Amino acid sequence: GLFKTQLADGIMGMDSRQEAYWSQMYHAGKLHSQQFSLCYSRSPTAARKGTEAGALTLGGTDQRFHKSPMVFTPNASSGRDGFFSVRIRRVWLRNGSAGESAKSSKINPSEGVKPLQVSNAILNAGGVIVDSGTTDTYWNNGMAAEFQRVFRELSGRQHANAPWSLTEEELLALPTILFQLESSKETNDGL
Repeated sequence: GLFKTQLADGIMGMDSRQEAYWSQMYHAGKLHSQQFSLCYSRSPTAARKGTEAGALTLGGTDQRFHKSPMVFTPNASSGRDGFFSVRIRRVWLRNGSAGESAKSSKINPSEGVKPLQVSNAILNAGGVIVDSGTTDTYWNNGMAAEFQRVFRELSGRQHANAPWSLTEEELLALPTILFQLESSKETNDGL
């Protein structure tokens, strides 16, 4: 299966149940705060010996990883016990020439950015979860046609789940997917 063939190793599902590792550490008095943070990065290469792909910080955050101010989104209950649920406000695709991180490398950060014309009801249908226990991302079928349209407009190719053979130049030219999660002033007071 996937867990035997993928390069990722040491996947730890960080759910919201009392049995979760981070929760057990907090209740055992090993963490001062009932928090954890995931910082994702993209390594330019991947190898079986190991690939740096981010960091997990238990008990809070590690500001050494921050490239922009941190903001929070509330846990949006969606009837999916144990999962961290969020609500998506908007989704954009950005031309690959603007770089691969959320922060654009262009002087005008809106350059090459195309919003998906999909309602909030469709974006959030069935609930949206952040799942640290998988390397896969699953889309709501209701946004598929619009995602395909914008992806093709920016990349010149149809998005597919089948493997692609790409040069490094072709890989870097693929669109970057940007998610804006719902939040509130109350959630971010005190930052």
